[in-house]
Amino acid sequence: MIPKYRTLFNSRFTSEKYQEFQDDIASDFDYMPTFRMAETPFFISNELKSQLIEGCNDVIKLIQQKNFKSLTDKSLELNTKVPNEDEHTTFLAIDFGICEENGEILPKLIEVQGFPTLYNYQPNLFAKFKKHYPFLEETTPFFNGLSPENYLNILKEVICNNHPAENVILLEIEPEKQNTKIDFLYCNRDIGIPIVCVTAIQKKRKTAFLYQC
Repeated sequence: MIPKYRTLFNSRFTSEKYQEFQDDIASDFDYMPTFRMAETPFFISNELKSQLIEGCNDVIKLIQQKNFKSLTDKSLELNTKVPNEDEHTTFLAIDFGICEENGEILPKLIEVQGFPTLYNYQPNLFAKFKKHYPFLEETTPFFNGLSPENYLNILKEVICNNHPAENVILLEIEPEKQNTKIDFLYCNRDIGIPIVCVTAIQKKRKTAFLYQC
């Protein structure tokens, strides 16, 4: 970690301040996330950041190979076939473990998840950190020189795919009961996508069918 920011953060951290930070997030929607929020950001050097980006690029390069599906089909069950499936996933969550070997800090790949996770929550989380620890204004959670505005624009472009936000939905089974509910709420607020429950759609379809009969 970067000693300067680690020391600054540690010197200002208290249990009371952490509670205020959590309460601030909860105040946005009168909802406290059900998962434990990190007490601190992870302050990494430019060298480690470059290694992480390099590792991510290697994973992405593999996934984008034209024969990627044929290479991985044998590892999937037959009932996982999805009609009209894209050539590759749009979202990737690439997890690394930070290890030490011969006195050097190295990232090592743990797993790759091909589905959206907390992409709407994370930039808002950082904004809250900056609010409670103003010196973090000197840092950024974004790679490749992105600003928060650029990040949100890209996220909206990818999710909405050139469709009006009101014509795109965030579909989940009982979204109000999911641990990722906080992400759904920020997505709805920042991008304007309605949150829809699968069972609610099914009930409406049954009602419409009965009415038509």
